[in-house]
Amino acid sequence: MGYKKEKRIPKREEPKYKEIEDFEDFELINNTLYEMGIRTKKFKELIKKYTYCHNLSTKINKLINWDNLQEKLESKQSVVNDKSITIIEQKTAKENFEEALEQLEANSLKVNDVKLNKLLELDYVSFEEEIQISSLKNQTNENLINLYNFLNEILLFIPETIKNDLYIDFYSYYFDEETNIQQEDEFEESLSTNIYTKREFKKNYFIETIIDMDNYKISRTLHPLSKRKLITDHTLKFLSNHLILHKQAVKFLEDFFKSTQVIKKNQLALADAFFCYDYYKSRLEKVEQENKKREQENLENFVLQEALKEIEKINNDTYLSIHQKAKQRIQYEEVIRHEESKSLNIPTINKTSKYYIFNETKFKKSGITPGTAYNNYNWIKSYIDDYEYISIINSKQLF
Repeated sequence: MGYKKEKRIPKREEPKYKEIEDFEDFELINNTLYEMGIRTKKFKELIKKYTYCHNLSTKINKLINWDNLQEKLESKQSVVNDKSITIIEQKTAKENFEEALEQLEANSLKVNDVKLNKLLELDYVSFEEEIQISSLKNQTNENLINLYNFLNEILLFIPETIKNDLYIDFYSYYFDEETNIQQEDEFEESLSTNIYTKREFKKNYFIETIIDMDNYKISRTLHPLSKRKLITDHTLKFLSNHLILHKQAVKFLEDFFKSTQVIKKNQLALADAFFCYDYYKSRLEKVEQENKKREQENLENFVLQEALKEIEKINNDTYLSIHQKAKQRIQYEEVIRHEESKSLNIPTINKTSKYYIFNETKFKKSGITPGTAYNNYNWIKSYIDDYEYISIINSKQLF
């Protein structure tokens, strides 16, 4: 699941949708909300910015003369060691507390938080321009170190932002942390009470058995161990063979079943819904990128721009009749037809449009009918585009 820039249009048979099909019931909510979170605009933007800073930081690290820096540090340490030892004045606990508080409030971290937040709020192009420097080779060693440290601040701040705002564990996503090593069973006992605990670890969950000999009770709880890690205190789990869900989570599932009207396995329907969302967004992004490219090519086409200027002159000439203007424009209009890169038609979810996305031949290969695809997309888009999945995570109400 590490970050990779995808330019191609997704296909339904890809492994990422197969993984969704294979979600276990106990991890269904957790994994579905995670999949929504990593598709949000903010998450994708932050991942792109992290990747840019990481690559730039790696490049700068290779240019820094670390040996020279180490010599300077050793020289300073030598001076410090030669100085006489100063007796530290003893202070009361209150004085130490107030001093620590003052230092904390004066700390630049709060200022940096504001600065970094503003930086991350920029669109990607503006962010890149803000970070980029003219030439790394012409920088002093000190400047390179300062830039390197600043980039590392950003590289620490982005995962925290993703965790706090989107509830996604950045590191497990970006570095694709996963292990197939089977963890051994754990046993734990209380020193003050007669409570004994056993944890049996499986591939993607563990069962916790607690024996309370003081009250002659035994309980078993199943905890998911998904590689799709949400950062939340509200763990969705099986407790005594009953799934505990928040009210929003129940509504979330009800809305899905109602909108899709599925008769196949729920996980298959979810995989279809994610595919429909990804297909439309990918096609839309690809067309918009291509149109921007063509627009730029037109602006840089000297022949085309000259023909457009000549037509503008003809149109603004008050001494020419309508017939004369039309006649004079012909040669330049022919140049435009030959030189201009036409914009591609924008795909849409409007069912009546000629460019309805789910009527495309490539999409139909998925086997999902246009009507079902429309329902899938409309159900899932608000959870992703409007970040509504977060309201489910934040809920503390139980049914």
